[in-house]
Amino acid sequence: PEGSTQSWTSGDKSKILTKVELQNYAAAQLETSASGAYRLASNLKISSQQMEDLLLDFKREGDLDAVTCKWLKANRETWTQWMPSETSCAAGMGLADLSGAFVQQLSGASTCVW
Repeated sequence: PEGSTQSWTSGDKSKILTKVELQNYAAAQLETSASGAYRLASNLKISSQQMEDLLLDFKREGDLDAVTCKWLKANRETWTQWMPSETSCAAGMGLADLSGAFVQQLSGASTCVW
């Protein structure tokens, strides 16, 4: 629910002043130094309602690990979509088979290597 500037400055922070768009940011060179983590972070998408529910659960329970575990179990369909494919290579990487040898066809690839 939307609030007013007057209520916000007087301490009532129960309502937002404007819609806030959360964005992903990554450290320089993360894509090349930890491409899996970079691709995972790039894929993260969570609805405002899910974020609000998480924050309220944390406020109620006070145990971040328990709240996180509960959310992961209840939202498998959401977070599994964030997981990058083993063959979704960062710029400069190449497809490789299980032995680490470069391959030219996606069908023979199982990972990405430098």
